[in-house]
Amino acid sequence: MFGAIIGDIAGSRFEFDNCKSKEFELFTNTCDFTDDTVMTLAVAKALLPYEAITDMDAFKRELVRVMHEVGMPHPHCGYGGRFCTWMISSLTAAMATALPCGCPRWRGLPVLWASVKGWRRPLPK
Repeated sequence: MFGAIIGDIAGSRFEFDNCKSKEFELFTNTCDFTDDTVMTLAVAKALLPYEAITDMDAFKRELVRVMHEVGMPHPHCGYGGRFCTWMISSLTAAMATALPCGCPRWRGLPVLWASVKGWRRPLPK
C-alpha cells in the first residue's frame, strides 16, 4: 500500500503530461496525492474491520459508505466526471441543486460539505 501511495504522489505531476525518461526527480513541490490514493485508503479502511468477508452485499454497502466518507473531504484530488457525479449522489437533493452546474471539480462543494458535516475530517490512519 505504501508503494502504491508513493507511486501515486511521485507520478501525479505526469498524469496528464507523460514522461518517457527514466531521469527525473522522484518528488517535487508539484507532487500531490490524487484520487487513487484517496480511494486506496478508503478501500483499506473498509477492509480493516473484516477478518473474512462472509456477506459480500454488506461489504459493498460499507465500501460505498466509506468511499463517500473518505472521498468527500478531498473534492479537488482529480476525480473523473462520472465518479464526481456518483460521489455527490450521497448529498441530499437540496445540496446537489446548490452545486454549480457542469463543475467537474466541485468548486462549491467544500463549503457545502463543511456546512453539513462539520469541518474537514482527516484521512484515516
